[in-house]
Amino acid sequence: DESAIRTLLIAITRNFVDVRSVVPAAFASAQVAATADERENGVIVADLGAETITCAGFTRGQLVWCAGLATGGRQVSLDLARAFDLRFDDAERLKVLGGTLVRASETRSVSVGSAGLDGMPPPVVPHARLVDVISKRVVRQIGLLQEQIAKSPFADAKEVPVVLTGGASRLPGLGFVVANALGRPARLGAGPQALLGPELAGSASALSAVVGLKDCKPPSRQIPVAGPLAPGGQGYMSRLQSWVQASF
Repeated sequence: DESAIRTLLIAITRNFVDVRSVVPAAFASAQVAATADERENGVIVADLGAETITCAGFTRGQLVWCAGLATGGRQVSLDLARAFDLRFDDAERLKVLGGTLVRASETRSVSVGSAGLDGMPPPVVPHARLVDVISKRVVRQIGLLQEQIAKSPFADAKEVPVVLTGGASRLPGLGFVVANALGRPARLGAGPQALLGPELAGSASALSAVVGLKDCKPPSRQIPVAGPLAPGGQGYMSRLQSWVQASF
């Protein structure tokens, strides 16, 4: 929505920071999560974040489609917190350390690893139920993603693969579930491990959009910023901003 982006840009320029350009998050993520050959031959990159899922479609090396969904990994953690009566931080820890879409023995259990509500002993969660809670939310999210792809230029191109990246893409078994649900190849993006070093290698997927900005060539279409603090404005506040920037 251009009006929302324009309002955001005005807020940023109020803090004496110039915005060179704006790109979709998945467009930036694709620079490291998908290969150049994939972007040339056709690929859909889905960046699964905490609050949003953003998608970008490429063919012949060009961005041809993008979309966004207001759901993400946080919703999985909230489901776990409600299902097992946990604090949100404990539910997030449970998802990160024990969350999976791959079923194991029905008798296996997973410890949350910290005290429960009201100082109770750390709860032990049945692994099968953990998988069920996560699967239900993930399946719903994939269904929303499928609806967006059905409206895209790739709707009938079932051979075009999906590359998953973002912090919420690290669930074991997610690629298999997405491939089955969408009826097209799916894989986990490699992420920028080589650029981040061993200390941040585990967070590579979560940082793919940030690292991808380094290699971004922004789309040619620009969104004009209007308002009293818009760059290049002639109003009093714009002139005051220019004076402060030049003087300090």
